[in-house]
Amino acid sequence: MSQRPDVCSPALTTVSQNPYEIGYQSAQMIIDMLEGRQVTKQLVLPTELLVRSSVAAPKNKQN
Repeated sequence: MSQRPDVCSPALTTVSQNPYEIGYQSAQMIIDMLEGRQVTKQLVLPTELLVRSSVAAPKNKQN
């Protein structure tokens, strides 16, 4: 996935995640399973919303 916001216009808003942390936590869960330890079914990792030009306030609708 491209991390260059200048590739398209308008620049797209994206969610950023740390791929190293995702891989590390995934590997740790596999190791825990192989060693017979209980593994949580869900893991929430930090994310960051990168707001760029593709986001705008909603337009006012006239009734």
